[in-house]
Amino acid sequence: MPGRTRRSRTCVTQHDAALAAALEFPLAAPAYAVFTGMGAVGASALGTVIHKDPLSAGRALALALIVGGIVLARVTNPE
Repeated sequence: MPGRTRRSRTCVTQHDAALAAALEFPLAAPAYAVFTGMGAVGASALGTVIHKDPLSAGRALALALIVGGIVLARVTNPE
């Protein structure tokens, strides 16, 4: 049971770190978009690595577009 608790704490810590990184945007809408995009890419990457989900060219392109959108949102942030 202690291992499960440790993993839970690790996941919560990583979640909080990702949320803090997403909230660097001054507006809530871009922050939410970045946060959900990071979650989608992370979940897909874990599925591919851990569960051996197939990574087709279309899925790889979709993930690249999500990451590109996150980068573009960060670069064009009007601060």
